[in-house]
Amino acid sequence: MKQFVLFVCLNLAVCFSSAQSWKELNEQGEKLYGQGKHKEATEVLEKALQQAEKEFGKNDTAYAIACNNLAELYRTKGKYDLAEPLFIESRTIWEKVLGRKHPYYVMS
Repeated sequence: MKQFVLFVCLNLAVCFSSAQSWKELNEQGEKLYGQGKHKEATEVLEKALQQAEKEFGKNDTAYAIACNNLAELYRTKGKYDLAEPLFIESRTIWEKVLGRKHPYYVMS
């Protein structure tokens, strides 16, 4: 029985350690974008958005940052129909969390 419990614990540790956090995905996406690897950056930033939602929920500033970063990438690729809703969602979160006078809201 002890061996089984140890086996399960070790497998869980491996699973959790291999999952990337929102922060790691976001940084990786920004790096790929900076290198001009837009297709790869898009895939990573889409994962970052999903991970931010899982880690923090849709009313958190990390989720707003993830929305904004992906929206900016879409905008630079001319995908305005995909960018606009993300920009709006990001701005709405900044307004709720920080208020209309905060610089992040004003700049969004």
